[in-house]
Amino acid sequence: MTATVAIEEARGTLPETRTYSRREWSWLAAPGSHLVTREGTLTIMQTSGRRVIRTQVSHYAVQVEGDEYLPAGVYSFLLENELEPDHFGPFRCIVGGAVELCGCEAGGFDKRRAEPARWTGCKHRAALMCLVAIGVFA
Repeated sequence: MTATVAIEEARGTLPETRTYSRREWSWLAAPGSHLVTREGTLTIMQTSGRRVIRTQVSHYAVQVEGDEYLPAGVYSFLLENELEPDHFGPFRCIVGGAVELCGCEAGGFDKRRAEPARWTGCKHRAALMCLVAIGVFA
């Protein structure tokens, strides 16, 4: 299932964490072609450090995964790091339900916490929650 992308460009911020003093995301929809299998590119920028400032930028190809068994309002995404692709392929991130999860390393750490912080844990999940909240995917 390919979702209809209602918003072509968007950007926003995420709450800071202990490690990152500034976290931002931007969204750019893929061109409307039947040959493109992804909905767009999610870019996440994180800045850390007090004395020595370091900025980490990651670009992810985002594809909405169709699953008729998911309840309304719950989205399953496949993400692939465009700069450093994983040899295992894209990882899954599910947002919008009572249990949200991400297949990245930080998402695994969130599973071990007593009560996962929805906005300060996994950067992928937090950014995708923002995209869903503003209505990017119709």
